Amino acid sequence: MKYFVMPFLSNTFDSIGIDIGDRSIKAAYIKKHGKDFELLSFGSIEINPGIFDKGNILKPDQASSAIRQLVSSMGPKKIKTKYAHVCLPETQTFIKLLNIEAENEEEAKAKAREELPNHVPIDIQKSYVDSRIVEKIEASEEKMLCKVLSGACPQKISNDYADLISISGLIPVSLQIEAEAIVNALMPKELQQNSVPTAIIDIGAGRSSFILFDNNAIQFSVSMPLSSNEITVDIARTMQFTYEQAEKSKRICGFDPSRCEKQIIDILFKSVATLAENIIKNNNFYLEHFSGAKPIAAIILCGGGAYLPGLPRELGARLKNMSVKLGNPLINIAKKRKKIIKKLKTEPNSFDSNNENLDSYNIPKEFSQKHEMSYATAIGLALSNVL
Repeated sequence: MKYFVMPFLSNTFDSIGIDIGDRSIKAAYIKKHGKDFELLSFGSIEINPGIFDKGNILKPDQASSAIRQLVSSMGPKKIKTKYAHVCLPETQTFIKLLNIEAENEEEAKAKAREELPNHVPIDIQKSYVDSRIVEKIEASEEKMLCKVLSGACPQKISNDYADLISISGLIPVSLQIEAEAIVNALMPKELQQNSVPTAIIDIGAGRSSFILFDNNAIQFSVSMPLSSNEITVDIARTMQFTYEQAEKSKRICGFDPSRCEKQIIDILFKSVATLAENIIKNNNFYLEHFSGAKPIAAIILCGGGAYLPGLPRELGARLKNMSVKLGNPLINIAKKRKKIIKKLKTEPNSFDSNNENLDSYNIPKEFSQKHEMSYATAIGLALSNVL
């Protein structure tokens, strides 16, 4: 089955958001609630090894069965819609902000497609490309300078994911690049325009990613050599623990030497040092290769691995002039959202997810604080339903 290119970057429709990873699949359903938005349903299912590998679908029948099981078990509100916004694998997609001089928007997008092969390591002729104009600046009487955000994904990967959603009994409305979904979840659109250069670090079970957001757009995203599972496996091997024991030790100990043995602390410190080194490297890349770039000023952590106790503090100690904090994937579904965002424009730290209880949000009582970080992508996808 073949598919025409679907929008990678946005598409409003009554639908659920589905975040497909190598180790788990998560879903969320968000609807308007008066002047606010409300998370009505959510769900997650673990995936057996070998069904996905680095974004490639190895066993579509088993993957489809897992998606069907997930959607049918979502709650508390039962899912009736068949439409879905789906996340394409970060390892198989590319996103880049290009500066293009053109007479009109159509010409700018066409030129962006011609320029994109110079920036992404895939065959554009065998890829789907989606672009949108982020900003237009008058360059001369006849031409304007357009900032064009372009996303690309190999056609085979895109078609495979569209096929997977279809055989799962759903209708794919859009296939979205993960970085865009995460940004939409953590950074309300009303706050994006005046934000400082910000790096979002998504620490997942099987991989981590770095997203650089500046000048009202994603500048670039890249995978990082660190994952929550790698840390757990390292602890299990060193301490001769089972995987479950190692994961529990990691969550309990964090960076507190009084709560665990030195070998575990050493592994965690090594991991945070690697993370800091990669952030610094990506910051230098941005400053050297992007015109008008300014140093990263803020780090936002998300993903299940972000809940490691003490991580923001320890990472911040290694990064000069960069504030580090946990992200808040629920900010867009906060009660009195517009009032809160208006206040955040002048007081950025006035509504911190770490200081607010879950009663501040339009969410089901079944949704606990431990869900927040790992649902960032699914929530960002589901927000396509209302934003």
